[in-house]
Order: sequence, then C-alpha cells, then structure tokens
Amino acid sequence: MKRDEIQKLRELPIEGVALHLGLKLKGHRTLCVNHLERHMSLHFSQKNNRGKCFSCGWSCDSISLVEKVNGVGFIDACKWLAEEYNLIISGLHTQEKFIERRERKSEVNISYLNMLMERPKITSLARRFLVEERRISEDVIKEIGISSIDTDITMDGKMDGQWYNAPALLLPYRDAKGNLQNVQARYLGSEKKPRFQFPTGSTCSIFNLPQVAALGDNDTLFISEGPTDCLALLSSGRKAIGIASATTLTFEDKKMFGELLPKTTTLACFPDNDKAGETLYEELVKMANGIGVCIVRQRLPEGYKDFGEAWRNY
Repeated sequence: MKRDEIQKLRELPIEGVALHLGLKLKGHRTLCVNHLERHMSLHFSQKNNRGKCFSCGWSCDSISLVEKVNGVGFIDACKWLAEEYNLIISGLHTQEKFIERRERKSEVNISYLNMLMERPKITSLARRFLVEERRISEDVIKEIGISSIDTDITMDGKMDGQWYNAPALLLPYRDAKGNLQNVQARYLGSEKKPRFQFPTGSTCSIFNLPQVAALGDNDTLFISEGPTDCLALLSSGRKAIGIASATTLTFEDKKMFGELLPKTTTLACFPDNDKAGETLYEELVKMANGIGVCIVRQRLPEGYKDFGEAWRNY
C-alpha cells in the first residue's frame, strides 16, 4: 500500500465508518469500543475526523476503529474499508480480484447446514482421530453434535459453490440459545489443504457458546484457543468454550460475555506456549477486568504446547 492510499482510507468519514460497522450513534457519540460502558463516551469530531473516548482516553481514526471493532490487524482493517467503500488499493488486491471477492461473498445457508448436521455421523477415520488419538469423550462428541465426511461436500447446497474438503470433521458453531450459526470443517487428510474451512462471507464465532448460557453461580469457565482444545477440556470434565484467536475476539463478543456471564464466574485459561496463546490470554485479562469477573491462568505441564497435547498424553 502506498502512503497516500492509506491516507485516503483515514480520510473516510469516521462517523460513516462507525455506521458501516454497526455502531449506534446519538448525535456525534457512541458507546466506546475500547471498554464496556453504559454511557456514550466515544465522541466523533467532524473537524479532525477522529474519535476520542472521554472516559478511558482512547482515540482512533477510521482504520484503528475498524481494527478494534472487528478484532483484526492493520492490513485486514484496510482491506475491510477498501471493500466496503469500493476502493482499489495497491498491494491489497487488483480490481479483478476485488470484483471476484465481492461476487463470491455470500450469506451462510443456515437451512442447508441444519440439514447437513441433522443426523451426525462419525466415520472410522474421525473416530480414530477423536477417540483414539485425541482421547475425546464419546459423550462430548454426541453432546456437541460433531459429524464427519469421507467425500467432499458442498458448503451451501450448490454444485457451483464452495466445497468442504474431505476427509474432515464437521464442527457445529451455535449461538447461546443453541441455534446453528455455522459449520467448520477440520481436515483430516494428508494432502496439503487448509486445515480449517468456513463458508466464504462467514465469521468465525465462539465454539460451544451454549456453555456460557448454561453457567450457574460460582462456575468456572475454561477458554481454549480453538475447538480441538475445547473438546479436550470438555472431555476432562471442565466447562469450556473455544476462541480461534485474539484477533477474532470482537467488541460484540466481549459485550456478549458481559451480558451472559454471572458475576460470580471465574474464567480460566491454559494459554498455548506460543505468542498467539499469550496474546489471547492478555485479551481475556482485559475483557475479564472490563466486565468485572475473575480470571485465573492455568499452567501446562512442562514440554507441552497446548492442553490438547497434554490431555492425550495424560
């Protein structure tokens, strides 16, 4: 990207960007996306085209506002703005690629995915991966509603659309009420194909979200990085959810946790032994402080990368 192109994105009217992001404005104010609050403290200045929170002091331009709300990095925020405002930015995509991406962006076909997941089946390869190799409980597999495929299958019921690569697990993503929102494929083959797949145009939400709504007073909720570690935590008898990474934890997600989690909840996390794991834990600490719940860091046994590895070797 060129410097003048980045400046062009920063010059997009910030209040318009806020509306594109789904923020509700009252006058020139909205709820701050940097912390949880009840009063609209984030003020947008038309004069300098910036936002500033008069509660926490956070300030933003159009790009950093997208970064914060969507939970993405600088490049992805620029891509989002370019696509939303139909701008061609060098280094991000050519005009042809831009048009192609806009055309293939589509809504998730929930009716089709519900039909796909209506009668879960576990292939012999999926059972070997889950039960024999990963020590995932049969009860957990059934409760979550995990399915699997041994041949490629369409993501939306259309033969000319996207396809899930087989062999793969099919992992259901549900909202807090248990309604199916998406299906993620976890590739089990040996070829060089993407390990995880979501339908294009969809977002990666939180895995096993109904667990949050089912929490009682003084419960501990374990948060893992990704669905497979979540399944291991559930198999160990813990109440758990999975978050893909720190960059996918949006402001709306944090707000949802503030509304659903009982104030007596304790959050617990086994951070992966890498930079991504540390970053996720740091974001969870900020979220816990913002919504007023306790968070506890759990230590993995020495030599293990994540909880799933520790569990299958326990």
